[in-house]
Amino acid sequence: MWAFGDAMLFAMLFFMLMAPTFFALRLLARSERTYTAIAKVTLAITTTAPVCLAVLWLAKLPSEGFVTDTLLWRMMLAPFVLIAVFASRIAARFQPAKRLLTWAVLTETFTFVLAVVMFLNHSNGHA
Repeated sequence: MWAFGDAMLFAMLFFMLMAPTFFALRLLARSERTYTAIAKVTLAITTTAPVCLAVLWLAKLPSEGFVTDTLLWRMMLAPFVLIAVFASRIAARFQPAKRLLTWAVLTETFTFVLAVVMFLNHSNGHA
């Protein structure tokens, strides 16, 4: 119960803050150098999702702990990161930034889909 309420609060705050963020991105998109730097940072952030998924899948981590919790939080926030990256891609005007953000969207999307498939496959195997 408490966790669901916290998740709903987080989602509400995220979507409430997305509007000013999108307009800030639109303003920053006028400068090719600045927006390409933002796109590079965004691509670096989205590459943490496959790393987290690989560590969760391959490593024998304890079920509770700081590392496991951090990796799980990153994977649970993947849909929100995907929305933010997609908004950045929409605001992009220059070709290098568009290319980097397209790779970021694809990385985040495929990682999220793979995580859902792995979860469903794992839960079906233990039914």
